[in-house]
Amino acid sequence: MLPQVNPKLIGDGDGLTIHVDLCQSRAIFPVPIEIHQMVIARMHAKAARDFVKADALQDAINRAGYRIIRGSLNEEILTKECRVRLKGIDAPEMGMAYGQEAKNALIDLVGGKSLQLVVYGNDQYGRLLADLYIGNHFVQEHLLKEGHVWHYNFFDKRMEFARWQLEAQVSRKGLWANPNPQSPWDFKSEERKKKCANMIHNR
Repeated sequence: MLPQVNPKLIGDGDGLTIHVDLCQSRAIFPVPIEIHQMVIARMHAKAARDFVKADALQDAINRAGYRIIRGSLNEEILTKECRVRLKGIDAPEMGMAYGQEAKNALIDLVGGKSLQLVVYGNDQYGRLLADLYIGNHFVQEHLLKEGHVWHYNFFDKRMEFARWQLEAQVSRKGLWANPNPQSPWDFKSEERKKKCANMIHNR
């Protein structure tokens, strides 16, 4: 993993985009041979000062979902762009009350930091389902205890998640300052119903 998470790539309170260092993660993310070939060709183009060709190859690499990023020692690192969904939690949507606050909490927590991931697989949208850690600190635990997110107990039955949410509810932290906050899944269900009703009305 690269040492820093770009805060601009944090979409909401429970998801973000990261760039994975492929030198350290080849077993999980094998690099296609054509990407290797473009990286080598770009290196040769730069050495020959053919910057037009080098930039064209860089654009092709980017379009394929990869990035070449400068590391802490100014070295070039080939990375893969990956969308991550934090497992076991659900943040208020950006159109909901406390949606922006939840996003800001995640930005404050992980922006510019080095993350470690425990990956469980992919969700239906192709995102990595993962637990996130900053050193020994568990990101989901912090978000739940501070009342920034809900425990998504329909998909994750971990008892500690329920306990951490209850702590925030009792203390009225974050979104629990509202005595009856709307859950993200109820909000999304209502939005789907409104969309269907509008489609029927407009026929």
